[in-house]
Amino acid sequence: MKATGLTANKPTGLAPSLWAQRMQVKLEFQDIAPRCPSGQAQTLTSGSEMLTAGMTSWIPGICAGTGVALGYSQLSDFQARQQLSGGSSRLAFGSQPATGDGLVNAPVALGAVVVGVNLDYQPCGGSEEVTEGTVARCGYPDLETAQREHDRNGEQITELNLNSRLVAKLLTMSYGAWGDIAGSSTVPQSDPVRGDRAGRAPWVADQPTGLISDQEFLALNPALKYQISDSNKAIYRINVESLRSDAAHQLWSWLATDPLSKSFLNGCPDQYGTVINPFYSTRTYAECPDDASELSEAAAAKIEATHSPVGFDQTRAPSYPPTSTAYPQVLWYQQDPYKEGAVTWGAATVVDLFPPLASMPVAARGTFQAAIPKATWCPFEEGIASCKSNRPGGEWKGLATRQDFGTRNALSITSAADAARFQLPTARICDDDGANCIGATEATLTTALASGFSKDTASGMLLPNGQADLGAGAYPLAMLVYGVVNTKGLAQPVADALADALDYLAGPGQIPGTTTGQLAPGYAPLSEELVAEATAATALLRNPPPASAAPPKNPAPNAPVGPRAAFVPKAVVPPPAPNGGAPDSDQAPVAAPGGVTGATETGFPQLGLLVGLGAAVLAGAFSFVIGRRKKVRA
Repeated sequence: MKATGLTANKPTGLAPSLWAQRMQVKLEFQDIAPRCPSGQAQTLTSGSEMLTAGMTSWIPGICAGTGVALGYSQLSDFQARQQLSGGSSRLAFGSQPATGDGLVNAPVALGAVVVGVNLDYQPCGGSEEVTEGTVARCGYPDLETAQREHDRNGEQITELNLNSRLVAKLLTMSYGAWGDIAGSSTVPQSDPVRGDRAGRAPWVADQPTGLISDQEFLALNPALKYQISDSNKAIYRINVESLRSDAAHQLWSWLATDPLSKSFLNGCPDQYGTVINPFYSTRTYAECPDDASELSEAAAAKIEATHSPVGFDQTRAPSYPPTSTAYPQVLWYQQDPYKEGAVTWGAATVVDLFPPLASMPVAARGTFQAAIPKATWCPFEEGIASCKSNRPGGEWKGLATRQDFGTRNALSITSAADAARFQLPTARICDDDGANCIGATEATLTTALASGFSKDTASGMLLPNGQADLGAGAYPLAMLVYGVVNTKGLAQPVADALADALDYLAGPGQIPGTTTGQLAPGYAPLSEELVAEATAATALLRNPPPASAAPPKNPAPNAPVGPRAAFVPKAVVPPPAPNGGAPDSDQAPVAAPGGVTGATETGFPQLGLLVGLGAAVLAGAFSFVIGRRKKVRA
């Protein structure tokens, strides 16, 4: 083979010498999951993003095993509960109790909130030849150590340890590198605001640049002591969702309960003297009363010295867990507008500089891709398609730019299932002294059920109590997801379909694996007690109490529920002729043999509507004529 043109001096991959060194990788693909017939009516559900990864496996399995075509929409947990209580939804998934009468709760999944990690090791001097100068400049004890660290340059970090206070520091803008969030690629180096950052918020200069320069973090991660700690690699932010979720509530509840983070949120310093961003502090100093006066004065001085946006109430202190948003972004700082050449850069708030992501699955994907939203000024009707504003004057946009391999630096709050889906390493959570560091695994989630949950007397649900025993191997951010059914006015065929689906989730759906219908990675199987609760709940759906009786309630935790019959998948048969109502109506389609819900109308529904309207018009006309004739005869 003779190469020509631009490839004349370059060997082709088909050259025998190169082909002999080829590397073969076997690729295997999961079978395409079967779906219920497209014309079949769906049993619609909604709720927790903690189930998004699981539903991808379960929905085809439910169809094949029960004949129920389950529909699922990921929603804010708060919104899903509102729809459930209002009667517009019959089955919602979540981890907090809903309000209203006639609610039946069935546990369906045990998952966890995690910190997804995509970090590459970048040691000091890693991109240069190792010399004695490298040793002296970077603080290596000798050339051998410097060379060993140099050889690790670009490796992916698969083990990372955090404690509750370090997570709180990331979530409260308490690291000093926040001022460089826009990056040199979007804000000119002559930016007078960033250049005068010390004048606008002088206390920022005293904060650690990021995790890598935080002594508390290095004590838990000694293998990273030589990691570069400049502002671009300091790990000073963590990506979060904007969706109002039970997962966010669980995380903040843990932070507000764990002694380390609780003390930090209340304004007390860590053992190295680092304090919280004063605008995120509750300023109660409950855990450090002897130093409260001094700390309060220091916080007040920082607040007074900060040039906040006009109209911002600097005296207002937050409370935790937050109630109005998933991850509050206090608007204490604003980058003022300025002009550079022909471009006028608009004012940028904290939300502009730290744009959140839509949901935890999106956060996991962005972390896997190392594509982190960055504040970018987009002029009006100028620039590339992704950065072109329709607003006169322009606007800030959170555009994601992928980081290069070897320099990746991304953290996010996501679910264990989403992290597993994208094969993200996850951080281990440590206790005060780092003696116990626990990651989210099937075993640690199961162990968490013993100490990390308490029974809610009103709903019967197990709720996290913030007391998971790390010493016993319990992961502190485990979460139980329940399916909650509103039985008020529920048609029995719909109740039976929901019971079939929930029975599947508590049965075959709890078998771990990657085959369609099984429990996806990132979840732990339900305990026998929880499976018994789910079975009792579905029995209540199939055999509701008489209408005159009190609204159904979940059985007591230890109430006898009788032997659980073996789950027998129902045969999937072709749907019958159209005979039912709309998929989301309370009047359910008549169930077909084998438990398959009735088919939706196919063909020409518009024609049927026109015929019906025509008949109504004719009936009205004839009734008028008939009425006149009767009147004349009378």
